[in-house]
Amino acid sequence: MVLSGGLEVVSAGGVVSGTVVSGMATEWVSGVASGTVLSAGGRQFVYAGGSALGTIGKAGADLEIYGGTVSGATVSSGGGLYVSSGGMAIDDTILNGGAGYVFSGGAISGATLSGGFLEIASGGTAGASQINFTTSGGTLQLDQSVNFHGVISGFGVPGAIDLRDISFLGSATTLGYSDLGTSGTLTVSDGTNTATLNLLGHYVAGNFVSQADGNGGTLITDPPVAGVPMLTGTLHS
Repeated sequence: MVLSGGLEVVSAGGVVSGTVVSGMATEWVSGVASGTVLSAGGRQFVYAGGSALGTIGKAGADLEIYGGTVSGATVSSGGGLYVSSGGMAIDDTILNGGAGYVFSGGAISGATLSGGFLEIASGGTAGASQINFTTSGGTLQLDQSVNFHGVISGFGVPGAIDLRDISFLGSATTLGYSDLGTSGTLTVSDGTNTATLNLLGHYVAGNFVSQADGNGGTLITDPPVAGVPMLTGTLHS
């Protein structure tokens, strides 16, 4: 156990397993760390050449990736996953109240949103990986949605997709949906920028709703949430 205020350094070539990092303690990883448990306020830094497998971040714990890889991690309420340039996050789960941020030069390959928040910033990449929503929903924010080529699974109430680069212009912001059977393609455009989102599952074109996200972009839901007023764009089926 790494006690409060303490530091564990896993150097290149080193291997540790099952470390418990207390609140305000830190684990630096340039080797391999598996099954680390971060208590509230605990932090894990993963550097170039390092990898962290199956980290459990409890409420308020942070995982920060600086050139290394974090895979199979869990981020809980109040906690964060931060993927900087050269870093890679693989198949991590962001729970309700938790947040993930993929910055320019960072990459994510697969993720599950279970009420959490995930931002892929301009310059961050997801490749052709799959982003999954559970029935708890969550928000996927794409700052550069025109360059997003991933696959989105499980999208629906109470989930949302925030397209920061698609201006919400009321009826001038258009939505189009093409049903491909077990999947479909949702196209959202402000007349200048166009996002093409690949969705797994069955959807009804008329259920997609757009509204202003409060930051100049467009927020997409499916279907509209009962009792919440939404401004709808024009739908072309």
